[in-house]
Amino acid sequence: MRDLEDQIDELTNQATHWRLEALEAQGRYLEISKRAERAEKLIRDITHMNDLKWARMKCREYLRASNVSPTLRDQFAMAALTGLLANTQIYPLHFDPDDHATYCYALADAMLKAREVK
Repeated sequence: MRDLEDQIDELTNQATHWRLEALEAQGRYLEISKRAERAEKLIRDITHMNDLKWARMKCREYLRASNVSPTLRDQFAMAALTGLLANTQIYPLHFDPDDHATYCYALADAMLKAREVK
C-alpha cells in the first residue's frame, strides 16, 4: 500500500512540475507574441514614414516639373495628405495614390469653401 502511495505522490509531483513548465511556456509565448506585435507595429510605422516621404517627393517633383508655385488649394491638399499618411490609426494597408489624391483635394476644397464663409 505504501508503494502505491509513493507512486501516486511521484505522479502528482510530476504533474505539478509539468503544469508549472506549461505555465512558464505560456508566459514565454505571450512575451514573444507581444514582441512580435511591437515588431509589426514598428514595420507599419516605418512603412508609413516611407510612404509619407514618397508622397512628399512626388509633390516636389510635380511642382518642379510644372514650374508652378503651389496654390493655396495645393498646399491644403499637401497638408491633408501629410496628416492622412501620418495617422497610423486610419492608415490603409495598401497605399493607393489616386484615392489619396482625390480625397486630399476634396478636403482642400472643403477648407477653401470654409474660408469663403467667414
